Amino acid sequence: MENKTGKYFKYAIGEIVLVVIGILIALSINNWNESRQEKVALETIYETIKNDLKNDIKEGKSILNHYNPLGAYYVKLVKGTLTEKDYDECNCAKNLIGFKDLYLNKRGFELLKQTNNELIKNSDLPDNILNFYNKNLTYFRLIEGSLNTYMYEQTRKWSEKDWWSDFNSGIDETGFRDYVINDKNANNEMSSFRDALVRIYLPRINNFIIEAEVIISEIEKR
Repeated sequence: MENKTGKYFKYAIGEIVLVVIGILIALSINNWNESRQEKVALETIYETIKNDLKNDIKEGKSILNHYNPLGAYYVKLVKGTLTEKDYDECNCAKNLIGFKDLYLNKRGFELLKQTNNELIKNSDLPDNILNFYNKNLTYFRLIEGSLNTYMYEQTRKWSEKDWWSDFNSGIDETGFRDYVINDKNANNEMSSFRDALVRIYLPRINNFIIEAEVIISEIEKR
C-alpha cells in the first residue's frame, strides 16, 4: 500500500509538473504571438506615416514649384512696377489673388495617436512623430487661416468695384488688369497677402519638407 501510495503521489506530481510546463509553454507562445502582432501593427502604422509624408512632400514641392517663380511678380506689384507683360507672364488673374492649401495626410498620425502598443514605449520616434505633426498642423492652420481671412476681406472690398462682377464671373478681366497695374491701392492691398504667402507660408512648406524627410529617414533606420 505504501509503495502504491508513493507511486501515486509521484505520478500525480509528475502530472502536475507536465500541466504547469504546458501552461508555461502556452503563455510563452501567447506572449510571442502578442508581441509579433504588436510589431506587425506598429510596422503598419510606420509604413502608413511614411506614405502619408511622401505624398505630402510631393504636394508641398508642387506648391513651391508653382509659387516660387511668382515671387518677383509680387515684388513688382507691391512696388507698383508691374507691367502688362508681367501680368500676362504670371497669369496674374489666377495667381496673384489665391493660394493652394497644403492638406496634410493624417491617417498614420491618427493611428499612432490611438495605439496602445507597448513597443512605442521603448523608442523616442513616436514622440518625435507626434510632436512633428502637432507643430505643423498648428502652423498651417494658423497661416492658411490668415490667408483665407485676407482673401475674404479683399474680395469683399473688390465686390464694390465696377469691374468685379465681370472679373468674378470670368467674362472680362480688363478691369482687374488695369487695377493691379495702375491703381496704387492695389499695391497696398496686396502687400499683406504677398508677405504672408512669400515670407511665411512658402518657407513653412519648405521647412515641413525638410523635417518630413528626417522623419522618414528615422523610420527607415529603426
